[in-house]
Amino acid sequence: MRRDPYTSTFCHYTRQTIPTRGQTAWYNLEKKGKGKPQGNLLLKLSFGSEKNKQVAAQEHRHLLRVLLTHQMNVQKPDFFSWMGDFLPQSSLIIQQHVAQSNIGPVDEYLGQWIEFINAHALSPVVNFKVFSDVLDSLVKPITMGQLSNEELKMFWQSAKKLLPFCYNSIRTIRKKSPDDEQLLIQIEHVLNILRNLLVFELPNDMDLFPSDIYGWLLPCEHTRDIRSTLHDAVVQGAVDWHVHILENNKPEDFTEEGQMKLQLKIIQLLKLDLQKAVEFHNKLFIKKTQFPYANTLFSIYECKISEMCEPFITRICTNMKPINFEENCRFEVERDPLAMGTSLFELYMGIKDFTELGKVECNADSETIHLAKYHLWFQQGVARWLDIAAYKAMQRIERAVDLDKLVKMDSTSQHSSSAVDTSTIFYQIKIFWQQLAWPDAEGSYSFVAKIIDDICRCSVYYSDKMSYKVNYRITGIENKRFEVTKEWCLAVNNIDYVKQSIRPFVNDLGLTQLMNNLASYKSEISADHCKKTLDLVVDNAIDTVNNKIIDLLQTVVNKMSPEMNKFLIEGGEVINTNNTHLDNLMQYLDENLCTLSSELNEENFQRILNIIVDQIANIMFALIKNNLEKKRPPSYFRNLRDSFYMLFGFLRKDNETENKSEMIEKLESLLHLHTLDTVDLIHEYYLERLRGQMEMEQANEGMLTVKLIFINDVLKVDVLNANKIKAMDSNGFSDPFVKVRLLPKEKFQNINKPTTAVHKKTLYPLFDECFKIPLTPEQRAEENGVVTFILKDQDFMGMTDEFISEAFVHFNEIPSVQLENDTGNIPQIRLKLTSPKSLDSKILKTLDTRTTDKLAKEFLKREKIKIAAANSTPKK
Repeated sequence: MRRDPYTSTFCHYTRQTIPTRGQTAWYNLEKKGKGKPQGNLLLKLSFGSEKNKQVAAQEHRHLLRVLLTHQMNVQKPDFFSWMGDFLPQSSLIIQQHVAQSNIGPVDEYLGQWIEFINAHALSPVVNFKVFSDVLDSLVKPITMGQLSNEELKMFWQSAKKLLPFCYNSIRTIRKKSPDDEQLLIQIEHVLNILRNLLVFELPNDMDLFPSDIYGWLLPCEHTRDIRSTLHDAVVQGAVDWHVHILENNKPEDFTEEGQMKLQLKIIQLLKLDLQKAVEFHNKLFIKKTQFPYANTLFSIYECKISEMCEPFITRICTNMKPINFEENCRFEVERDPLAMGTSLFELYMGIKDFTELGKVECNADSETIHLAKYHLWFQQGVARWLDIAAYKAMQRIERAVDLDKLVKMDSTSQHSSSAVDTSTIFYQIKIFWQQLAWPDAEGSYSFVAKIIDDICRCSVYYSDKMSYKVNYRITGIENKRFEVTKEWCLAVNNIDYVKQSIRPFVNDLGLTQLMNNLASYKSEISADHCKKTLDLVVDNAIDTVNNKIIDLLQTVVNKMSPEMNKFLIEGGEVINTNNTHLDNLMQYLDENLCTLSSELNEENFQRILNIIVDQIANIMFALIKNNLEKKRPPSYFRNLRDSFYMLFGFLRKDNETENKSEMIEKLESLLHLHTLDTVDLIHEYYLERLRGQMEMEQANEGMLTVKLIFINDVLKVDVLNANKIKAMDSNGFSDPFVKVRLLPKEKFQNINKPTTAVHKKTLYPLFDECFKIPLTPEQRAEENGVVTFILKDQDFMGMTDEFISEAFVHFNEIPSVQLENDTGNIPQIRLKLTSPKSLDSKILKTLDTRTTDKLAKEFLKREKIKIAAANSTPKK
């Protein structure tokens, strides 16, 4: 207890309660005669001797050195294993000395820093955590200026000894597994040491990084510091690891393919190291020192990869030969473009994956890195890869078709295995393109265009192989009557299935994004033009495959044609007689059509029906031509027509309202002509002339004005006048008159045949004559009755009459009354005069085939005279 006579209060304590290292505590203040404490007092109490601070600190460091030496001799710790724990006796001695010499915490931590580092320099057994913790305690005193210049000097001299160990641990970070927990802890403490040292101002009079110790440092124009040396340590570690990889992966195969595989392996090993850096170390480096560890590694590695790969790849791609799809020869292994292309693609993917890792995980600048344009090294090789992909696809397609048993995949599908296999092959090409991920928009367009073209070529190839399979392997005996089988139908459906996969495949190539990229790179107009070009390629491909389907369906129909031909031939002879053979032929067609209907999809079934109809039409044209040469009568063609309609009706029984094709309409028109008797055919010609007259826009041969009316069964005809008629005589005029005749001639034999008077030397005759022609009720009711006005020129002395022109009026155009008094004002009819100019009419050509028909020959003779007159010039 201590008492001061000059104070009114006091506190008391016993020496036994004060520990060796001293203590800081609160004590009660007391006053004599007062039982209650008069306050509290905070006191720091310790034992010590009066000694010079510098001497005490020096003695303490000496004591630490001795005890550390003893510690190492006794414990013999492993490298980096000592955690700063002294033996119990040593700890007690250190505590006693600190207390007796009155050594403060700063001096104690500085002593530990110096002596621990000295011991570590002799044998690196101290764990970096020890240095990190000691330095954490020194940061504040140093930054607050609590150390003297001499103490700062000793601090940095020790730090200089420790730094090589720190940087060396970073350089050799790969010696242990990255997921080694102790390694990660050590690296964290090393980075913590460097972070703390970065806070301090470096001494100007000390070379912290002597070249004899830091021989691996890169040339530096500025003053070397902690951060720049950290950078060089990371760089040197990466370079050392790259050298290590090269030394342990020396080339054994010196072929180009062998070199590609070796380069790929090196890239993969570098990428693996970079991935480990990203996963285990990068965040730690950034957190402790704001140092971009992974980015620095990527910069080193991508430079090495560029130096190694660019000249080699450029040369390889330049020298790659195109695939010749027409050749089936085998290449030597070392020259095999398929193997070469595969290895090159794997190398591309290796570089691509490495570059993507750098961009995504290492924040590498995609515009400035050496690998920014790596894809351009491969540009000339990409077309070869696509050739290779197409070549392999064709090989697989051929194999798929060979293995196809032409059996439905399941009860709900209408295709077999090879169709699905081919779609899968297309999918693999799509995956190849997606993996390629070509970054250049303009280049992507050309490659996508090629891929689409290759897919189209593969689709056509599949169509050819499938057609060949069913046409030459499954057809069976050639002389046997052809039967449509399920295999044929599956082959058609397979090709259609592959065709339907083309457009979805193209869409999956990312055309929308590609067009957007092109629009940004060039212009909207350019992108739209490119899209239209690709759409055209796709449309052409689909059309080509459709044509392949039609070709295969045509083959089926061609094989059915002999039976259809038999039916039509026999039908032309015996259609209206009881003949079981015709029934058998109809049954044959029915069975085959049932198979086609049940096995083909709706679109292809309609296609083959159309092809069958067109085939029948072709057969009919051939039969008509052949039998015309045989001078068959119209009755034969009527039988042939009936056979055709029977067959056509059978095929179209479910589509009666469907529009007929142009070919069928042409055939029906031809059949109609050849089935008519000569009399009817001649009248059909006049009706054709009437239609031509009505369609005329100008009256180039003049006009004839008449009045026509039916009074009961009497036809009243007023021939009024004509104008601008053709001049037939050399004087520039004609001597015209008009004959009035009713057609068809055979129906109006016993009637009046009026003729007007002749008007001399005029082109504008005024006839003004009226005729009445009595008719029978049957004649009056003639459905296609026609009044014809024949304008002629009277020749020399009225001995011969020459044809000028003619006009026609259908009975339907003539008004009718019951009484003559009801005629009223009969309207005039102005008729355009016409004349036949040639024998191009189909009807005339049909008549011309009837060389044994007298009536036809006489009629043609008269028409030829008309044609000659119509094309003649006035007489001289």
